[in-house]
Amino acid sequence: MKPRIKLKSMCLICEKTEHIDVDLEAWKSFNSRSVKLEHAFPDLDAQKRELVKASTRGHVYFCENDWPEDPDYPDYEIGGNDADL
Repeated sequence: MKPRIKLKSMCLICEKTEHIDVDLEAWKSFNSRSVKLEHAFPDLDAQKRELVKASTRGHVYFCENDWPEDPDYPDYEIGGNDADL
């Protein structure tokens, strides 16, 4: 069995913490920026990939219930990049 890593992130709106268990080597490839997220985890849907990205890169996370409906919703990062808006 391949080694795995457990990741977690908390939803910005409801503060629910969600977890995901992913392949360690795929995560290392994504974390080192040698592979794009969708290529490292092709079997994950967009919501689960966002969970991986948020827990790895410090991006704001929205759970499935609070996922913004607007496809142009700003991609905020923890630490603030609202000066770019």
